[in-house]
Amino acid sequence: MKKTARTEKGLKVIFLLIVLFSFLTGSAQNAKQTADGNYIAIKADTARSNSDTLTGKYFTDNAGKKYQVYASKKGKLFIVRTSLRTGNQYKQYLKTE
Repeated sequence: MKKTARTEKGLKVIFLLIVLFSFLTGSAQNAKQTADGNYIAIKADTARSNSDTLTGKYFTDNAGKKYQVYASKKGKLFIVRTSLRTGNQYKQYLKTE
């Protein structure tokens, strides 16, 4: 009995360590060095990849704001929105009828 309880405890510790290290490695910040030697944060534009193509069409939301429509490499249509609170860009996929 002791051997299995000890093994289960060891597995739990290993699992917790894996979870802890996965959070630590995923939080890196991109930075660029300025002329005077200081560093500034670079905001990555992850909302649109190089394989996405512009369709030349526009999407108008209910408020009347126009967005350019992109096509992903798999052919899905989406627009790029910017969060008012954080300023981050994200994709909003469109459902076509």
